[in-house]
Amino acid sequence: MSRVCIPAGNARGQGWATGGKFLILCRHAQPRSPTASYQSAAPARGVRREPRILSVNVPANIPGDDPLVAIRDLRFSRGDRLILDGIDIDIPRGKITAILGPSGTGKTTLLRMIGAQLYPEAGTVTVDGQNVHKLDRKSLYALRKRMGMLFQAGALLTDIDVFENVAFPLREHTDLPEAMIRNIVLMKLELVGLRGARRLYPRELSGGMARRVALARAIALDPMMIMYDEPFSGQDPISMGILVELIKELNHALGLTSVLVTHDVAETAGIADYMYVLSGSKVIGHGTPDELARDGSAMVKQFLQGLPDGPVAFHYPAEEFTADLIAGSEA
Repeated sequence: MSRVCIPAGNARGQGWATGGKFLILCRHAQPRSPTASYQSAAPARGVRREPRILSVNVPANIPGDDPLVAIRDLRFSRGDRLILDGIDIDIPRGKITAILGPSGTGKTTLLRMIGAQLYPEAGTVTVDGQNVHKLDRKSLYALRKRMGMLFQAGALLTDIDVFENVAFPLREHTDLPEAMIRNIVLMKLELVGLRGARRLYPRELSGGMARRVALARAIALDPMMIMYDEPFSGQDPISMGILVELIKELNHALGLTSVLVTHDVAETAGIADYMYVLSGSKVIGHGTPDELARDGSAMVKQFLQGLPDGPVAFHYPAEEFTADLIAGSEA
């Protein structure tokens, strides 16, 4: 990602700042978060104005006893099938936390619980100190504005171009003037390397490009947290490498909290601060990537190493093979 330096006098009434790998724009007022300080003194006549990088003060996010998301004794089922059974998970502030597990183990369901799209049969989900399933509609919508979501398939609006896809949440949830919306959209697209693709339509994008546009949209409102649903699925090695680097760099530069739901072990272990492994409706292992690599659980070992046989058997349950052959008929 590039570092951008903009002359402080480029626009009257505007302050520009760069924070290492991200940009903040403020007009006539201090921005909300992160906060930027800037100077407005005009130079003496005849003195050439030099571009300067202005200071950005990013609030520290230090994980501790106050996780951003706390999930306690969560239970959820669909019909007779138990999906989550007494799940306990903490998502620390300012870190990348991964939720891993085989397909169909309730990982995406867990994200929907955090966003209160689904309601549990028992247990609680607390986000930034608020029980999401007890909030009224207005409070829940206000909280959701502080959460970004990267959907598994990108979920771009197909009839509008890249620029308008990223601008969509800004138009829906703010009263910003059009000039500022344009600047913010261009900054978000610059972060993901696609400012030059802003007039392309989703049908003209590769799968990796579509994910990056969706990521730019997810950070448009400067959320406190981003949830990623299978961000690496269906990506070629180059696109996957770009996404891995973007997730890591954006989390650090913007002071985000990131939650990755995935079954791509190697890519996730390279950037995650903490990982949980789900299977059989339970958390079967958790820890840092190094700690999980040393976990003695046969199930955790099979999943992390991709072993073809183990607790999850290679063969689907069936009667003894010889007896099946002797039977001689499917009748």
